[in-house]
Amino acid sequence: MATEIKNGSSLKLQFNRGLGTNGKVIIKSKTFSNLKEDASADDVLAVATAISNL
Repeated sequence: MATEIKNGSSLKLQFNRGLGTNGKVIIKSKTFSNLKEDASADDVLAVATAISNL
């Protein structure tokens, strides 16, 4: 079950892209804004999981 925090209408996904040449972890992020306010936390989680599997 997803945790719901109502503080805006955006979804931020962070992806671990492996190690860089300097040995540090590379993190990339993608933000999706203007989510519907009536979307449930479970629905947003389902979409985020589907997007992250791509």
